[in-house]
Amino acid sequence: MTERIVLLLFFFVLSQAFTADEEDSHHIEPYVGTEEFERLKKLVGTWEGTTDNGDQKGPTKVEYFVSSRGSALIEKIFIGTPHEMVSVYHERGGKLVMTHYCALANQPNMLLTKKTENTLSFEFGGYNDIDPTKDWHIHALDIAFESDDAIIQNWTSHKDGKEDHAIKLTLTRVK
Repeated sequence: MTERIVLLLFFFVLSQAFTADEEDSHHIEPYVGTEEFERLKKLVGTWEGTTDNGDQKGPTKVEYFVSSRGSALIEKIFIGTPHEMVSVYHERGGKLVMTHYCALANQPNMLLTKKTENTLSFEFGGYNDIDPTKDWHIHALDIAFESDDAIIQNWTSHKDGKEDHAIKLTLTRVK
């Protein structure tokens, strides 16, 4: 009986040691990216505003949340509509990029091509199976930071190799 208790105690202590080592080995600090990426991550939360696509204006809702240990910012736009879409902002090789999962059933990748104090501009880039000379796709996005609680997004689509349509989202943070 005593040997059995000692043996059980031994295995219990051993299992706790492996569990502690496993937990320590899985601890990884949150990802910290470029200044531009960290600025985008400050958008986390719910935003509401208006959509203006030239033909129609109306209310819209956008949500941002961080995932993957801080290495991805996920944006959901047109929430609850048939045109709901997701974009994922992340870094590839130290450069800010985004993949847009579009209602057009394609996934254009865009690269940060220009930045100013208050604007980030993305344009269609590599890692695509979209032919920009003929396929209809989102080709560019400009995000203007009006304040910590107000942004304007200008999305531009291309079709047959030229600009086709523009959509403007004017958004304020929901507190």
